[in-house]
Amino acid sequence: MLEGFDLKQLPHNGPDAVHLSVESLKLALADRDAFYADPLFESVPLRELLSPEYAAMRRELIDRSRGSILLRPGDPRRGKPLLEQDAGRRGVGNPANDTTTCVAADGDGSFVAATPSGWSGVLAGETGVWLGSRLQSFNIWEGHPNCIEPGKRPRITLTPTLVLKDDVPVIAVSVAGGDGQDQVTLQMLVNLIDYGLAPAEAVTKPRFSTNHFVSSFRQGPPELGSLQLNPEIGENAIAELKQRGHIVKLQPGAIWHPTIILRDVQSKTFRGAGDPKADRHAAAY
Repeated sequence: MLEGFDLKQLPHNGPDAVHLSVESLKLALADRDAFYADPLFESVPLRELLSPEYAAMRRELIDRSRGSILLRPGDPRRGKPLLEQDAGRRGVGNPANDTTTCVAADGDGSFVAATPSGWSGVLAGETGVWLGSRLQSFNIWEGHPNCIEPGKRPRITLTPTLVLKDDVPVIAVSVAGGDGQDQVTLQMLVNLIDYGLAPAEAVTKPRFSTNHFVSSFRQGPPELGSLQLNPEIGENAIAELKQRGHIVKLQPGAIWHPTIILRDVQSKTFRGAGDPKADRHAAAY
C-alpha cells in the first residue's frame, strides 16, 4: 500500500509520513486478523493479499486528512476493498513482554534474522523442555481461520525479516514487541531504504505505533484510532496528527525494540545497530 506514496518526498517523521504509514498498517493488520492462519489447515488468500491490484484498492480507503477509527478488513477473494460482514469478535487480552532479538551476518554475506520468544511459558519439570505460550494467539471463534484445533499452529507476531537485492541479502531486521514487530520493522525499512539513514540513526529516531487491531494475545479488543508517539517527534507533528483525528498518547522511551544489520555489497562492509533505549546493542569481531 505504501508503494503508492512517495515517502522520500515527505519530511521524515512528519505528520504526512506518519499518517500514511499508520493508516496503511491499520488496513494491513485488519486483513491479518481476518485471514492469517496455519496454511496446512486453512485456505489463506496469500496471493490475493499480496497482489498490487488488491493493495491499490485498499490504498484508496486511506483519507489523507483523517485517521480511521474503524476496523476495515478487505475481501481479497472477491477482489473488493472491504469485507461486507465482519463478525467483530474480541477477546479480553493481556500484556505480552517475552520476546528478544537476534540478527547476525558473517564475512561471506550469510545472514540470520531471528526473534526468539515464548519466555512467559513454563519449564516441563526437569526435562529442560520449555513449553511456550503461543496457544494464547489462537481464538475459540468457530469458523474463524485461526480457531484452535489439534495439530494446528497459531498465527503469531514473530517477524524476523531479510531484505534481498539482486538475490543477495543486504538487510536483516529483528524487533521485539508483540504486535509492534511488523510496525517497527516497517519503520526500520522505510528509514533505511526510503530515507537513506544509517543503522544507528534508523534505530534511534523517534517511532510510532498503534493498537488499532485485535491483539495477538488473548484477542484483546482494539484501541480504535490509537497512536503512540515518542515526544521527540515534535510538537508540530503531534498537533497535526491530533487534528487529523488520531487519538495520540505520548510514550517516552523506546517504542518496541529494534536491531538491524545493513550490508554494502560493493565495499563489503557491514553496519549494525540496536536501539540503546531499548537495551539493544551491536557487536563485531
